[in-house]
Amino acid sequence: MRSSSLLLGLLVILYSVNSAAAERIVSLNACYDQLLYQWVPDKLVGVTRWSDTSVAPQVSRHRGDVESIVALNPDKVIANQFTQPQLLQALQPFTEVVVVEQPQRWRDYADFLQALGQASGAERQASKQLQQSQRLLERLRQLPAKSVLSVMANQYSWGRETWFDSVMTALGWKNLAAEKGTGLVSLRLEQVLQLAPDIVLWEGTTSPAFALANQWLYHPVMQRWREQQHWRAVSSEIASCPAVRWPEYIRAITQSD
Repeated sequence: MRSSSLLLGLLVILYSVNSAAAERIVSLNACYDQLLYQWVPDKLVGVTRWSDTSVAPQVSRHRGDVESIVALNPDKVIANQFTQPQLLQALQPFTEVVVVEQPQRWRDYADFLQALGQASGAERQASKQLQQSQRLLERLRQLPAKSVLSVMANQYSWGRETWFDSVMTALGWKNLAAEKGTGLVSLRLEQVLQLAPDIVLWEGTTSPAFALANQWLYHPVMQRWREQQHWRAVSSEIASCPAVRWPEYIRAITQSD
């Protein structure tokens, strides 16, 4: 009787391990593609076609429609709050649909990692990333405080109640555009020059090409700031997913290893 119980217990354990290993996950969000591939490469079978993540041959890039996603035979799809509701509804008859909200404030970052870790079965990896992020923030807080202005094409910037503003607050630095309003704010060139930030963060490309949307970057003062190394640049891949790719984002701002 005892040996039968032990055998049954072993079979249950083996079945659980095989079931977990056999789970097939498809990411529906380009920002989640990289994290999921880092955390659960053995489970991830599909990422978005917009992803800049280099993936193994067994991971396919879907088109973001029901047909191409279902063709990957997923046990679970992971989306965020910005994924089209119609797509999620259409997928529900075929697979488990999990929506993990992408954080909009630094205070929500820990909850985000925990939720994504639970959804993908990567609780240990999520916990490790949170600890690394917290240690990085504590180390960067030792740097001298700076005033920062994030700028994008057409002179837009991040004001109050944004991810950028919350990260600057957590760092102990000052977001100069916070006084101009909430969310995405528009700045005139004169305002940018008057604010005189310690650091100008250009979001969207590391080498902005000449265009009408970028022409103010060629003002003599802006050119001088760039020459004096008051300039930082974040690629479009990182800038489009600043919360998910937080370590890379903050290192680009602080120029810290």
